[in-house]
Amino acid sequence: MMTNGTSYKTLLIFPPVWTPVTPYLAFPILVAYLRNKGLSTKQYDASLDFFTRYLLDPDTLLGIWERVNNRRKSNDYSNAPEETKGLLRDLETNESQWLERISRVTSTLDLLRQEHHFFHPGTCIRAQSDLYHLLNLASLAYYPLSFTFNTFHAPDIHDFSTLLQFLDDPERNPFLTFYFNMVARKLEREHPCLVGISVSTSHQLIGALSLARFVKKRMPSVHVAFGGRHIPRLQEALKSNPVFFSRFCDSLVLDNGERPLHALIDCLRDGRDPNIVPNLVHFSKD
Repeated sequence: MMTNGTSYKTLLIFPPVWTPVTPYLAFPILVAYLRNKGLSTKQYDASLDFFTRYLLDPDTLLGIWERVNNRRKSNDYSNAPEETKGLLRDLETNESQWLERISRVTSTLDLLRQEHHFFHPGTCIRAQSDLYHLLNLASLAYYPLSFTFNTFHAPDIHDFSTLLQFLDDPERNPFLTFYFNMVARKLEREHPCLVGISVSTSHQLIGALSLARFVKKRMPSVHVAFGGRHIPRLQEALKSNPVFFSRFCDSLVLDNGERPLHALIDCLRDGRDPNIVPNLVHFSKD
């Protein structure tokens, strides 16, 4: 059934991990372009929310603290490198200092948002140091995985099978609880017809795949499209593994997103074949 541009809703999502200090400017440009064409389009920085509204929250961090202590009692870190064991010793020796960092994390984030503090080197560096300590704590909770604001490493993912196991396991995947608790509400409010997920660096790939799989499971009728500057680097591997499409997304935008995404939305809205869209790889179930 044909619908107009305003009734066909598009939600563009920027997945974790990406530094919360620097906005991803390609999204507002793309949104402005699509809105200028009369299309209903919104953007959502899921990476920013993951860090500032979920992970760096006192309640989340206290849960992470408890998780690390439980894993330590279960001897989960017995084969960890010396650097990790040193962090564990510091957590035990300086417990009150770590709990103080957790209790003041909200004020630490607020401090970095205030111009007069941000440009005071001593204050700013101390606040940033506190946040990176807390990210180290979060990484420890999901060991051997490690991540910062703009890096993500999962050494136990070796192939497609271990990738799928990781993505579906909330005990190993740090993004799933955030997606279930916060992104789900966003999807329910916006009720999009198309979700576009932009992958700008390799460090966003696990967060993006987790998000795409989450959306496809929760809203199977939604068209999920991947784009971003990292996707063209993966196109041959993705095209040679069609199961990827059925598990994660419906299409890949392989160039600048403005014109291909506009054409894709027009095709989907009007019930036409998306295979006519330039610079698009589309999976068909037929």
